[in-house]
Amino acid sequence: MSELFFDTIYIINLKRRPDKLKKVQRRIKTIGLDRLCDVQVIDAFDGKTLSDTYLQNNVKIPIEYFDPMFGRGMTKGEIGCALSHNYCWRLASKNEGNTLIIEDDAVFADDFIERVKSFQRGLDEIHWELFYLGRFKKDQREEEIIYDEVVYPYFSYWCLAYVLTPNGARKLYNSNYLNNLIPSDEFVPIMLGTPNPNLSYITHRYKDNDTLTGLALSNNVINPEVHAFDNSETEKTEVYFRENSYNDGIDRFMVITVATEDNDALERFRQSCHYYNIPYKILGLGQEWTGGEAANGVLLKPGGAQKINLLKEELKTYPDLGNHIIMFTDSYDVVFNDNPKNIVRKFRDMKSAVVFSAEKTCWPDGRLETQYPISPTDYKFLNSGGFIGYGDHINEIINKVGVQNDYDDQLYYTERFFESLGGKKNIILDYNQEIFQTLGDATDDVEVDDHGILNNKVTKTTPSVVHGNGGSYVKNFLNEIGVMMFGQFTKGYGSKQLMDKKEYDDTKVVNIGLFLDEEIGDINQAFDHIRFLEYPKENINLWVYYTNKKHSYKVDLFKEKYSHLYRSFVPIMHYGSRIWSRKDFLIESFNNCDYVMLMESNHIFRNRKGLKMLIDEGNLIVSPMICKEGSTWVNFDMASQEIKENVRVYKQRNIWNVKYTFGIHLIKNSVIPYCVNGLKNNDKGFTELDWDILMCEKLSERGYYIKLSNMNYYGGII
Repeated sequence: MSELFFDTIYIINLKRRPDKLKKVQRRIKTIGLDRLCDVQVIDAFDGKTLSDTYLQNNVKIPIEYFDPMFGRGMTKGEIGCALSHNYCWRLASKNEGNTLIIEDDAVFADDFIERVKSFQRGLDEIHWELFYLGRFKKDQREEEIIYDEVVYPYFSYWCLAYVLTPNGARKLYNSNYLNNLIPSDEFVPIMLGTPNPNLSYITHRYKDNDTLTGLALSNNVINPEVHAFDNSETEKTEVYFRENSYNDGIDRFMVITVATEDNDALERFRQSCHYYNIPYKILGLGQEWTGGEAANGVLLKPGGAQKINLLKEELKTYPDLGNHIIMFTDSYDVVFNDNPKNIVRKFRDMKSAVVFSAEKTCWPDGRLETQYPISPTDYKFLNSGGFIGYGDHINEIINKVGVQNDYDDQLYYTERFFESLGGKKNIILDYNQEIFQTLGDATDDVEVDDHGILNNKVTKTTPSVVHGNGGSYVKNFLNEIGVMMFGQFTKGYGSKQLMDKKEYDDTKVVNIGLFLDEEIGDINQAFDHIRFLEYPKENINLWVYYTNKKHSYKVDLFKEKYSHLYRSFVPIMHYGSRIWSRKDFLIESFNNCDYVMLMESNHIFRNRKGLKMLIDEGNLIVSPMICKEGSTWVNFDMASQEIKENVRVYKQRNIWNVKYTFGIHLIKNSVIPYCVNGLKNNDKGFTELDWDILMCEKLSERGYYIKLSNMNYYGGII
């Protein structure tokens, strides 16, 4: 018989995190808890390794469930955590005594045993089945004190640490949880009769379960590690994209878009859909774009009706259009900001068969401005980059008049809108940006909150779709705020990329091109920081380009001393331009490595793990942030100077979309041809010194994002 009111402890731990297990076991041993209880390690279900097939066959998430704080679907980490707790309930239900279930970031109070012994004396007189020892009290009402520090808990988060009686474990395990899976710390409060008030719409699913009687402490005896949320496996794993459909029992909902080329911009669109569980279909991939002159998915002149004609063909495949709510959006400059449940609700509340996005500019024919009705906001004019409506009404609109692919789609829909004003009145504009936010001439109207959700400060709304309509400034603005949206960055959890990393993949072959063009005091520094990188030299091909004969001695000396350590060492003295040397290096490297890294001689790594870290971040093209000490100069530029300054001083750490980067570029092999073509096509007359701006600009035109990482300190200028 244990001296405590539990005699078994289950530690939930991911097998790939033995470091966390060691720490929590050390804490248990330090306070002597291992001498009083049977401590067992439970291998957690790892959300990162759960296959979609497994999830489809074993997990049923309520169609109406979306995270009440972020609006997203369940992450795979949350699913793994839920399945792990459910497994513990099964085991605990078979135990004779009570069981303490803890997660591996649990930190025990120094006087844990003394406090437990103090309050447990009165438990024999009270009926209970679950006892929180570590929780986050969400409901701030004063809780009823039973005695000492024992209370009846109101709604609380966390399944960090709680004790179950065998009967309590049976109630949890025998419930319908696996058929209605939500995060465990949302489910347990429902079973206690104290649900999250923001989930009242879902509690009916659990009404047939036997409720639990719960107790808690007014002050925790177990808390999470200080930086637990920075390393949250539940929050920072990908959202499980349940299925590519949404049906609320009344209508089916589907998003349709058009994209002819797959690139970073389209992948961002997909990621935002997956985060919010938006069902979508992409039309036109692999087809030639014949809808007018365009670059990077942006029309340079009126056109775009190819999108109308592709949509016509798609809707022919829908037999029951009247039961479909169809949303059409652009793709390359669009991200989602909300889930389908809220989108459908907003659309129905607007009480119109079709709703079009509204913008501040009358395009493509400014002469039509006077024909528009009075608007309650500055968003007065139809924008064709986003609309939503019942399928049969949309089908009627797009089939009203036949158009060629290069006709202007916005003009076409504007004509149908004017016809509606004088006829059916079945089209309205989203003047208040309830569903669609257009950013053209409106970047000052919006801000991203601490949860990564964009809000309109002027209309006081939270739009569901964000469209970067407009020129390069607007595109860059969306690129920059996009890395703070749909789970990429939140104030509470930081960057999705920010996780404790114990091991890095160093098996990739990297071609490093060192270019000795910049004058520096000691050329040895340029060699030494590469030599000291913690990366296997047998996986590095080192190329050195130089034009000044005075470098020959140091290059030859390095070759003599260290070249045998590398996979290969290739010194090249040349008389070509900077553009030529970078292009030559890229051409020679293509398909001979996994990554190339272009390095200017005056930009150096001071973080010896820098190369490993950049590769681990998994970007197509990325530069580490390099600062000039004693100066505000950094090796990148952004549209927003406010964000740029926050990045420079590490106020926010993330992987950012920027306009240009300088000094060090890590590029994946698959992108090399686009870099070479960009350097060949200097149609804007960039100077030799601006080869990096030329390359970045040309990559951006192809829809590739220029990434800048300030996730770690990397180095400086010499």
